[in-house]
Amino acid sequence: MNKNLYKVEQKRDTNDICIPKYDNYVIPTLDKTAPASKILNSKQDLSGKKFTVKDSFGRDVVMSADWIAGFTDGEGTLTININKNQTLTYKFQIQPVFIIVQGEADYYLLTAIANFFGCGSVTVNRKDKTSVRYQYRVNNLELLTNIFIPFFDKVSLLTKKKDEYFFWKDLVIEHKNKTNLDSWPNSMVAFLEKAKLWKCQGTQTKQTESYIETCDKYIEIVKSIPSENIERLK
Repeated sequence: MNKNLYKVEQKRDTNDICIPKYDNYVIPTLDKTAPASKILNSKQDLSGKKFTVKDSFGRDVVMSADWIAGFTDGEGTLTININKNQTLTYKFQIQPVFIIVQGEADYYLLTAIANFFGCGSVTVNRKDKTSVRYQYRVNNLELLTNIFIPFFDKVSLLTKKKDEYFFWKDLVIEHKNKTNLDSWPNSMVAFLEKAKLWKCQGTQTKQTESYIETCDKYIEIVKSIPSENIERLK
């Protein structure tokens, strides 16, 4: 299955260009009449939502809020990506993400989850000579705070991922509200230190060590940037 991906990640472009454009069209989700601005900017209660999809063998699978939470416990990832970006004032980009990766046989689950939440993209995660893995991904701050955080606040995760979620939630809200820019550099240093604690909630791997080293590197960079350079970003 070949798929091409078109992405808009900047909030300014989403709000100023995409939403006004797509408010005039129907969004292909289960809510056939929902304008883009309704999906993006309004908090939705999905805790009672339920529908049936066909699996790869034609059998019925009931998609419910509890099923989604359980599947996220086992297969989902709530992460805070911190990536180098020399075009930004503080030289790195903070990108909260919700992602679920599955093999080709379970591609239908990812599209069903996208329909359940009414947002997100399903694209190739990685591909080799023998298999293809797909991902359901959401990294829009408005969607994460207005749809996913209210959902997981109401339909609780049950594994240790529940503790990771509360760290992740605080970081997402802090980043969205730009409180990590308030008392520069202390606020951003505290944010990055909290990101390190969040990462340590999960399994300790080489990736964890690398993430902590990245945060430490940017903490030093943050300390070197004058506060007047940050004022215009608030």
